[in-house]
Amino acid sequence: MSVPSLFLGQTGLYQFIFQQKDKRFDKLKSKVNFSGLKEKFFVSRDCYWEKVVYYPTGNLFELYKIINSEIIDISPINGNTSAYIINISAQRSIILYCCFTVETCERMKQLGIWYFIPETLAYYRALHENIGCYLCKNSLSPLNGDNISEDIISNEVVIKVENDDLSSLSLNSKAGLRIVAPIFELSSEILTEELRHIICKRGMYDVIDFSAQLIVLAREKISGKKPILKNILLFSITALFTFVFGKSVFLNWEYEKLQQEISANRDKAAKAIQLSNQLKNAKLGFEKINQTINEHSSKVKILEILSQISNQDEKLIFQSINILPSEIQLQGIAFSSTELLTLLSKVKGFNSVAFSSPPVAIKEQGERFNISLLYDEKIYVDTYRK
Repeated sequence: MSVPSLFLGQTGLYQFIFQQKDKRFDKLKSKVNFSGLKEKFFVSRDCYWEKVVYYPTGNLFELYKIINSEIIDISPINGNTSAYIINISAQRSIILYCCFTVETCERMKQLGIWYFIPETLAYYRALHENIGCYLCKNSLSPLNGDNISEDIISNEVVIKVENDDLSSLSLNSKAGLRIVAPIFELSSEILTEELRHIICKRGMYDVIDFSAQLIVLAREKISGKKPILKNILLFSITALFTFVFGKSVFLNWEYEKLQQEISANRDKAAKAIQLSNQLKNAKLGFEKINQTINEHSSKVKILEILSQISNQDEKLIFQSINILPSEIQLQGIAFSSTELLTLLSKVKGFNSVAFSSPPVAIKEQGERFNISLLYDEKIYVDTYRK
């Protein structure tokens, strides 16, 4: 029969009732057992002091040095202080420091509990990215000797998640309830099924917790051994822990790195598609501009040719110049309309040059003309550039 996950509170030992209850419970023995490989032992929020610290590094060696330097003096109360990883990313680490009271440590020692987790650690790991206030309410059954009581008690904790700030407070006391009264009504209650998932979930950090506490236990057990045997055992345990811890964190780091690369590549792909669309729109815009320029360029060149012809005859006056897509209509006064017609006929690209109506003589001014002609834009442009 498997041992159920246990909850150690100030008034005794409990079992979570959302798990399947056994009719009898195997009494915990004081000797070392490895049930922690399968089960979790939680310590009530009332039994320890805690502080959550953010460190701007994901480097494990730097993090280890920082924790070792701060863990000795970080707690304001007497007890056994431990550090737990809430989350590690490439840029930041979140660490939970817990100082268990002397009374709590003695009770765990009497019960033979050597692998344990602070109650709020599971909540922090599940909720640290979700800003807000959460009410975590568990129903517990007391364990009396070898039996599981039919009584049910409630255990309530409020978890507050803000930017770079995690905190919690137990509601098992009236004092605690008065302190959180302003935010209690704003707290979102975690449903039982989600609580069950948070409590029972196994992950990479659970392996790290177990390995770290196993090393502490091993050091205590071999403290009285001979120096050579002691060093061999410490080396073996440290090597095992290093392998498990290093592999787990490395896989997590690789996963985080892969997620960041995927996100970065996704952003780059989106920007590339956006740039491609902009280039396509720009290309269409340039084509329209070039078309407009070509159309106006032809008209400009036609006007340049007519201006050159006009400079050859001081009496030549163009009163109307109408440039159509393939035809030009000219009206005005010239000294000799026939000579003007001949000049226009010699321009390469001008075709079918003719009078639209017979010239009319004007006293002392010359002749009034009305000429139409066809032009080939491509031939005309090439010819003019030469």
